[in-house]
Amino acid sequence: MRKAYSRLAFGLTLELIDVRVTAFDLFSDLLGCLLVMWGAYRLGLERRVFMLAWAAAAVLLLPAFAELAGHRVTIPLLGGGGLAQARRRNRHPARRRIGPDEERNL
Repeated sequence: MRKAYSRLAFGLTLELIDVRVTAFDLFSDLLGCLLVMWGAYRLGLERRVFMLAWAAAAVLLLPAFAELAGHRVTIPLLGGGGLAQARRRNRHPARRRIGPDEERNL
């Protein structure tokens, strides 16, 4: 049981530390996800709540694989990206300034 907690803590530490040399990540998020999954699986055999941690780490494997392929994937935790920002920008279209190119088209 102690090893499972150690794997879980070390995996979370690898997830949080993001040390890059040029474009190469020294501490891979993939390794961190796998360690979290391994520790959470062992702990999930005794307590079912750790299976939720296992499932969350499994979801985070997809961006980790994409990052190994060279793609940068971000998941906003508080919903601050994507559609929420687009809706805020377009909330008041009448307040939008008209540029010199658009004046000619009126």
